[in-house]
Amino acid sequence: MADVQFIGKTTEELATFVGRPRQVVINTDTGQMIVCDGQTPGGIPQAKATGFSGTVAVTSGNLTVVNGSIVSGLITG
Repeated sequence: MADVQFIGKTTEELATFVGRPRQVVINTDTGQMIVCDGQTPGGIPQAKATGFSGTVAVTSGNLTVVNGSIVSGLITG
């Protein structure tokens, strides 16, 4: 079983950050989720559900979202 933990980076740090393919990063300034492809500086920003609060069920684990920002998450599998 593998656990996945998100890393956090500021907007400034993300400007030059190139993560590993499929690495997930949370912008700690905006709460936006970024998915890295291994070549794009700053990664690929994902849609943000504005105003949504709750827990999102995933295949194995969960994400907690408050006002559109992911505040905690653990995905196992």
